Amino acid sequence: MNNLVQRILTALLAGSVAVSAVFFHPIGLWVFCTIVGMVGLWEFLSVMDVRDNRYRIPVALAALAFWLMHLAP
Repeated sequence: MNNLVQRILTALLAGSVAVSAVFFHPIGLWVFCTIVGMVGLWEFLSVMDVRDNRYRIPVALAALAFWLMHLAP
């Protein structure tokens, strides 16, 4: 039951940050999604057992560069 409470609190916090980001600044949601995506990618690489930072950091930086390229119209 403790895991469920933690997930609910995380969802409430992330949801409130996302809604606040939308209302306070137009690019806020993009920044929030970028951060969540980068954390998700980092966790995915951990699950795939990529322990060597020779691969983990370049993949994360390439994903960030991809997101940044989509920022400019």
